[in-house]
Amino acid sequence: MAIKTNLNNKTAIITGGSKGIGWETAKLMISDGMNVVLISRSEKLLQSRLDELGQFRRQIRIFPCDLTIPNSTEEIAKYCFSEFKVIDVLVNSAGAAKGGIFSEILDKDWEDSFNLKFFGTIRIIRSVVPYMKDQRDGRIVNVIGDTGKKPNKLMLPGSSVNAALLSLTKGLAEELGEYGIRINAVSPGPTKTERIVNMFNSLAKSTNKTIKEIEAEFLNENIIKKLADPKEIANLILFLSSDVSSNITGTTITSDGGRSKYI
Repeated sequence: MAIKTNLNNKTAIITGGSKGIGWETAKLMISDGMNVVLISRSEKLLQSRLDELGQFRRQIRIFPCDLTIPNSTEEIAKYCFSEFKVIDVLVNSAGAAKGGIFSEILDKDWEDSFNLKFFGTIRIIRSVVPYMKDQRDGRIVNVIGDTGKKPNKLMLPGSSVNAALLSLTKGLAEELGEYGIRINAVSPGPTKTERIVNMFNSLAKSTNKTIKEIEAEFLNENIIKKLADPKEIANLILFLSSDVSSNITGTTITSDGGRSKYI
């Protein structure tokens, strides 16, 4: 018997929706009959994504926005509600952090990491929760990353942000549960996105290693010796957004090719 997600005609906001995991999630949700509002700082890229899925224009809206700007997320929530009259799902997939050797990471690099991914996530959650409370229903999925539980010495800004988001996900679940709102996280290991390619390039320069050497180091601890496909992570996000996972909240699902060695 096929699993029924019951997501047809549901509405999702996806931050970081123009690239990588966010974009793959958007395509999957649209194919499942959902309405999607794509959020990105690049209006040009958002428009190209809209053109790419032109046959689904009725289901898609784009909203260029910089999540580091205070109050910007309130406009996102208002726009989504005005267009679709509901906010069922929020997927937080925005944010990247500069890697490198600790002594060479500037204060601004740390600040940029937290301003976008951590504070951006807090702001957008705070903006959509009132709508979800009124509905007595909602699903929030944070795309965090496996370095939140196992910090990487060459990715300390991102590792620190991820650890903070894991704490937020677990702690907020208890407060939101009484309103029928579930919040969970997906924690991918190394995934084949533009972001990780750029990171491998940056780390190769800062460590005087080749990109292949950097990738091999990242996959060395994996049981499955490959980068994850963003579509694989998108499937987990769809699962956590659906009624299939109705008894799951405050949980992190790890998809890291067996990288994690803890129980």
